[in-house]
Amino acid sequence: MGIKCPTGDEMVHNYSGEIIQFDIKYKKRTTIGITMDHYGNIEVLAPKGTPDERVIQLLEDKWEKVYEHGESFLYLGDTYPIRIYHDINITQDHVVLEGDFHTFLLGK
Repeated sequence: MGIKCPTGDEMVHNYSGEIIQFDIKYKKRTTIGITMDHYGNIEVLAPKGTPDERVIQLLEDKWEKVYEHGESFLYLGDTYPIRIYHDINITQDHVVLEGDFHTFLLGK
């Protein structure tokens, strides 16, 4: 279960040893939306009355997403194909944005 922060809009959840911190806003809508900005800040927009447990379950489901080479990735309203390369010389996994592609560079 997530812990609500004193501000009321921020939640912190521990999942698989990782801390997921996110802002949640309840609005008049019918679906749950999750966005992440380029700094890694997560915002959840949920219908009024949505239980916190439902939001947390959805975040956990999305947290473990595994992308495949050639799969499409939606970023800022545009869809990009994903290219994944493995290189033993890379010490830290990272993403490179090149024109029309997102390139995931994976180490050992």
